Amino acid sequence: MAGLIKVGDGGWSASSSLFRWVLTRLADDARLDQQLESMLREIVDENLGWFLLEELGPVDRSMVRSWIADRLVADADASLPVGLAERDAVLDYLAELAELAELAAASPKLRRP
Repeated sequence: MAGLIKVGDGGWSASSSLFRWVLTRLADDARLDQQLESMLREIVDENLGWFLLEELGPVDRSMVRSWIADRLVADADASLPVGLAERDAVLDYLAELAELAELAAASPKLRRP
């Protein structure tokens, strides 16, 4: 099973374990309001398999995009085990999600009030 994170016009699909890891790190690390943190944990706990940033309010959407764009890859590099099989490929794949978040943040169409 896989998970999907929809960011702007793009989507990022990953194995369920990597998808859950991203959402768990986001819930643990980002400064989110309690409701958003609870929603992320519910997605993980219930194996829902998708997270659509565009369904968030503008403040939460901006905060999540910023965390993904600015912190995700560095967080993964610091926390993933050095001996993890395919570690470099995982970091590269997380960088693709970070790039989607950067592009969405820069797109005037996607910066709705």
